Amino acid sequence: MRKPEIAFASAPLLGTRVEIDGLTYELVRADPYIRVSDGRPTYVLTWRGCCARCGGSFDVKTGLRAQTINKRCRTHRAPGRPATAAAKIRWARPKSGPTGR
Repeated sequence: MRKPEIAFASAPLLGTRVEIDGLTYELVRADPYIRVSDGRPTYVLTWRGCCARCGGSFDVKTGLRAQTINKRCRTHRAPGRPATAAAKIRWARPKSGPTGR
């Protein structure tokens, strides 16, 4: 199982920064939330980051634990496609044959 990129036991302080794949996110909001599945209290965290493609600011919401986080703004979103050089290396697939097909 993949290790979570964001993992907090309780809500972090506003202004907390995390760096994921070379991109920095700042916590701008932490809203209390009651989980529907079991009625337990938790938080919805709102992070502000910069788009990996255009550099524009965007907000993204997570729980206290998250394995992934958006790296692009709504305009440039591209699910499943790497946004950073580190991710591109991780996702690189060997080409088959001399023509790459």
